[in-house]
Amino acid sequence: MALKSVSIADPNYVPNYQLSGIPYVTSSASAEVLNGVGLQVTFPYVTKSVTVHNIGGSDLRVGFTELGVESYETANYFVLDTHGSTKDAMVTLDVRCKEMWFAGHGGSTGFSLFASLTPVESSAFPVITGSNGFEGVG
Repeated sequence: MALKSVSIADPNYVPNYQLSGIPYVTSSASAEVLNGVGLQVTFPYVTKSVTVHNIGGSDLRVGFTELGVESYETANYFVLDTHGSTKDAMVTLDVRCKEMWFAGHGGSTGFSLFASLTPVESSAFPVITGSNGFEGVG
């Protein structure tokens, strides 16, 4: 028997992540994401997984905080490069989050995003920042 009971709304309730996800799709314009300037996508529910595709002409920074993608010193982002191949410009992340941030890296660019959402409302999930104890996100 568990030491504490968990509700379905609890972000740590494992069955929420075993269900098929609720689809969430969004895209930016091909040059909407400016070089070094963060653009936020906020999800209505906590994600189960996220697929990001760089659709612009420049590399794309992907991170979880505004400071993370806008920072040059700490680099709390990863880069989806273009190299002329759509294979290199797409990534799927098995990650729980309630928001993501994007910025151009070397120029303006754009993205398409598919998220698989859980039934956990975003308000039930903690803010993921370095100042809140989550190292490596900005």
